[in-house]
Amino acid sequence: MKKHTKRLFGAACAACAVLLAAPLGTNAVSQHLLSRSANAYIEEKLSTAVQTYTQTSGGLVLGDVNEDGQMNALDARIALQGVAGLRGFSERQLAAADFDCDNAVSLREVRMILRGAAQISSIKEAAFGITDSAVPTDTAKILQYYNFVCANLKVSEPGLTMSRTYFTQFSGGVENPFPSWNIFDRAEYNAFNNNSDLNALKSDTTEYADTQADVVYAAGTDLTDVYPSYGELRGDLTASDVSAAAMQLGDGTYTLTLTCPGASFALPKSAAITPLGKVFPMLTTESQYQSMLLSSDYAQYAGYITAVNCNYGDCTLTCVVDADTDMLISAVFFMPYTLTNDLSVEGNEVSLETAMRDIVTFTVG
Repeated sequence: MKKHTKRLFGAACAACAVLLAAPLGTNAVSQHLLSRSANAYIEEKLSTAVQTYTQTSGGLVLGDVNEDGQMNALDARIALQGVAGLRGFSERQLAAADFDCDNAVSLREVRMILRGAAQISSIKEAAFGITDSAVPTDTAKILQYYNFVCANLKVSEPGLTMSRTYFTQFSGGVENPFPSWNIFDRAEYNAFNNNSDLNALKSDTTEYADTQADVVYAAGTDLTDVYPSYGELRGDLTASDVSAAAMQLGDGTYTLTLTCPGASFALPKSAAITPLGKVFPMLTTESQYQSMLLSSDYAQYAGYITAVNCNYGDCTLTCVVDADTDMLISAVFFMPYTLTNDLSVEGNEVSLETAMRDIVTFTVG
């Protein structure tokens, strides 16, 4: 592509930022070249995190009810006392012993702990169906293990880095529907709009890095409301919360992939009130969108938007877990959606669409 075309493309994208519904103002992002696909980006992030991971300590140990860092017959005794109603369990103790995630410790779980302490059987195999050479295919078992990993992360509080990248495809076109706005010179606009190289880009995807969304949570920070699922020490996900779950065994790691079905609804006011909020974060909410729009150079056009709607595709959360410590290494949340802006200007009503692929990366440590 010629430099002149690139310059016009950049100018038009900036001028039409509100129309194309890019989720952040132009000053808040850095644009990269049209290059990797979203899936390639996810694989790269997960692979890099595994290569740089340093094993952490202080997390949960399966069956360690008295929290002394090891599982033995004393833990089975304490668990049995709890089953008999002679004592209660802290949230951390419950997370270490409630393998089936029903918020109670049963005699079956006491037997698992006792057999594991006596080295009669593997407690991880008994609890989740995980062996040295195989992982479960049953959704319920995968989610139970994911819930334990969530609790392990939140209990150990090792620190977490969160970053955001999004991939944008201008599925609604890039033309200016209202010439009277005089966003830029008409001659340049016509050349821009009729340029075949530029029009070819409408079917491609542009990668952006949202540097303002980078957050580093120091070691010891409460991660309960940071990492999916939100608001609980343990994830507490069930098969009804996800449409699919898969688990793979790697070289000293497990990779878990959870999928949540998409939905269509108005741009939400907050993450907590959406159909996806329990399991996955909403990356662009109504208040966030309005705040970013009004703080941008295009605040004068905000009043023309009559509605903002989203059509979400299947959202996925991919986690890489240390097989020895059951500690999360890294995770990538991927939410594809189409953002539709309805505009009304001078009696004209227009709907413009932008296909978004929002990605949040969590790196432990």
